Amino acid sequence: MERSTTSGVVQQAETARTRLAERVFVAEARCGFTYVEPPSPVPSPLVGQRPVKGVLEPLDREALDADRRAGAKKLVRRLVVTLVVTLVLSWTAWGDWLAPAAFVIGTTFTIAAIVAPRLRSGEIEAAHAQRAADAEAQHEAALTRWQADVDAHDRAEKDRYEQAPRWFPVPLRPGWSRADVFGGTSDGWASLLTTLGPSIMGSGKDMLVLDFSENAVAADLADFCRAQDVPVSQVWWPSPTSGLDLLAGLDPEDIGELVANVASPGSGTEQAHVRDLDANLIEAVAERLEPPYTFTRLEAGLRVLRSSYRAGHEELLTAGEIKALQGHLDAAGATPTAKDRLQHLAGALKKLVEGSDDTVPEQPPDGTRAGQVWAERGLTVISTGSQYARRKPLYDRAVFHRILRDLRASRPRVRDNGVIFVAGADDLGVENLEALSHQARRVGVRLVLMMRSLREEFQSLLGGADSTALIMRLGPAKEAAAAADFIGRNHKITLSQVTVQVGRTFTEGSSWSEGGSDSVTQGTSTSVTENSSISFGTNKSTGQGAGSSSGSSGSSMGRSHGTSTTWSESESTTRAATWQDTVNHSTADSTSTSETHGRGYEYEVEPNRIQALPETAALLIDPDGHAGRRIVPVDCNPGITLLEGVSNVPHGLPAGRDR
Repeated sequence: MERSTTSGVVQQAETARTRLAERVFVAEARCGFTYVEPPSPVPSPLVGQRPVKGVLEPLDREALDADRRAGAKKLVRRLVVTLVVTLVLSWTAWGDWLAPAAFVIGTTFTIAAIVAPRLRSGEIEAAHAQRAADAEAQHEAALTRWQADVDAHDRAEKDRYEQAPRWFPVPLRPGWSRADVFGGTSDGWASLLTTLGPSIMGSGKDMLVLDFSENAVAADLADFCRAQDVPVSQVWWPSPTSGLDLLAGLDPEDIGELVANVASPGSGTEQAHVRDLDANLIEAVAERLEPPYTFTRLEAGLRVLRSSYRAGHEELLTAGEIKALQGHLDAAGATPTAKDRLQHLAGALKKLVEGSDDTVPEQPPDGTRAGQVWAERGLTVISTGSQYARRKPLYDRAVFHRILRDLRASRPRVRDNGVIFVAGADDLGVENLEALSHQARRVGVRLVLMMRSLREEFQSLLGGADSTALIMRLGPAKEAAAAADFIGRNHKITLSQVTVQVGRTFTEGSSWSEGGSDSVTQGTSTSVTENSSISFGTNKSTGQGAGSSSGSSGSSMGRSHGTSTTWSESESTTRAATWQDTVNHSTADSTSTSETHGRGYEYEVEPNRIQALPETAALLIDPDGHAGRRIVPVDCNPGITLLEGVSNVPHGLPAGRDR
């Protein structure tokens, strides 16, 4: 059971690896992917247009009640009229039949006075209820349609948001000729190679990887190429089984330059003079040897010139070669400087060949011809390594300068479909890297230089007119600051100061006051009153007796007049005394906050952000004809191609178009 489970896991891993290999081989050179969050779902514009239920005019209950009251009044009147008419008709000659008929008719109209208003009220209430039900049904239907429209819009927005691509490929600009990678780790370089390499080879180009990192950064790339049936040639140099002859096809002058550059690196006029002397010495040795040339035979020739070759015990050189070299002995060791250089070159060549089988391979590496290091088709990986720190730079320079020599000897535009990766180019020197860049551009080969650091000497490579820069994680603060300066600064409105003031005030006080007042008020008043009256009166009396009568009348008038005078005098005295004793306490708390915003010239990307970049992340900076300069965050992890929501079109471009 355990074996079957393990087998299933292995099979799934192989399937995923095959799918990944298929997806990274595309026909567009892309260095990674950038994440772009799609626009958030937009609320439906109908949200604020929720259907409103219409207001139905209420019933006029007062009118219905008034109608019913009017019917009741009619009932009384009609009842009275019916009774009166019935009684009147009953007294007539036709009363026997008219009175009952009149009573029946009157009673009918009397009942109608009550029934008719009630029937009308019922009809009105029923019609009103029906209108209310119809309005409610229409409102529910409109609300259902509105909710359905809102839900449909929200679902469409949710589906758009969930299905929208989030990862977009980041292609290198059209016509790129060189890309410089600064910083990063071995895993980051391996991811970049695995993403950029297949996308370059997918468009029909061949690739050479010079892996000086000692971390096999091209191993995954080679596996993916094999999975896609792309020819792969992997060489570990120096190795007894490498099958790589760096001197194949070279003449003595080429060999002199190659060994001199390997043994005497550096820049400056003095170092150039030393290299010229070394090249002349090696060329003189090579001219006196018979092909094929090997580093071991060259070292033996130098020992002949130094008189340390044991002819009877060694069989590296023929007698004729030894004799020719001995004839040059006096010229080669004529000066102390020449003797020192002979010793130095012999030591360098000895380190270069120790631990390897420095014989001419019978069969050249797969896909190569004799004298050719770079295979004509597919992927070629040349890796170097050593357990000795002094030998490793010699190996790197030997491979590097052989490739540089091959480019220099090629015709212009001879390899328009080629790309060279140099992983770990830190110790090769800026002059050599610029020379490689020039020769690669001349013959049509594109170049990718990968350096672990951004030392001051390499900062001159930043910002070339034909180069693209990829900034990966840089640990040293000075290098991160240099990268941030290269990326640039921009004007920003930022919060520069926040001021918070907190205060408390205590107040305590007391006061005492005393006072008094005296006031005297005097007053005198006099009043005079006059009144008069007139009265009138009349009287009249009559009497009657037996046979006689008597009467009398009279009038009276009276008048009266009077005068009264009143005088008064008053005096009042008022005294008042006041005193006051006051004590007060107060406490006040205050808080004030102020913000100051300023316009500053700050980094587009802070140095600490560069120091904290993930292993597979990078910042792509290259000139762009449309925007002046393009700065794009990139993740070069090839596993992104297996995620959902990965677009095949760069961000901002419609399908079917490239940058």
